[in-house]
Formats: sequence, structure tokens, C-alpha cells
Amino acid sequence: MKKGLKALLIVLGILIVFIVFSVVAGTRNMGDIKEYVIPNIDMSNVADGDYEGSCDIGRWAITVNVTVKEHKITQVMIPQDQIPILPDEFIVELNAAILNSTDPNFDAVTGATISSKAYMIAVTDALSK
Repeated sequence: MKKGLKALLIVLGILIVFIVFSVVAGTRNMGDIKEYVIPNIDMSNVADGDYEGSCDIGRWAITVNVTVKEHKITQVMIPQDQIPILPDEFIVELNAAILNSTDPNFDAVTGATISSKAYMIAVTDALSK
């Protein structure tokens, strides 16, 4: 019985270490995203064209390609070779909030607030170049 208890305690110890590591790694740089101030972009000064921008903060790193026509955002694409930080349904929701908009700031998608903000950071980065 003592060997079984010892093995159980070792497994539990490993599990606890794994959980603590996951929580620390999963929330690292989260404060940087939360505190990031999204710049105001005057879309009347953004010429028609395609722009690339990114957010390079921790696990929320994302690159986007933004298309502007008549001073409105008409398309936001995430390159195919990039591992998405959001599921497709969230991307659809984010795009619905931003497409044909004259303001790249929008309300975050519920359940993906930090990832939504990383998306906004990448879009505003593209438009500020």
C-alpha cells in the first residue's frame, strides 16, 4: 500500500506542477495586452490599399493583412501559414465588427477579450504605417 500511495503522490505532484506551469505560461504577457492603448486612426487619412500589421505580444502574436477602400476597412485577412490565435467563428465575429468601418476600434468578442484586443492592435498597426 505504501508504494501505491507514494506513486499516487508523485503523480499528483507532477500534475500540480503541470497545472501551475500552464497557468503561468497561459497568462504571461496578458497584462501587456490589457494595458496597451489602441491608437486612434483617422481613416480619412488612410489611402486605399493593402496594409500589413502585427501584434507581437507573447502568445497573442498575430499578423493581419488589411484592405482599405474609400477610407473604410473592407477586408482583414490572417495569412494562411499562421497558426490562428482564435477559432474561425471568433474571426468571423471580429470581421463583422470591423468591416466597412471607419474606426478600427470595436467591442471585443465575449470570451476572447485579450485575443480580440491583439487583433485590434494588429489592425491599427497596419493602418498606422
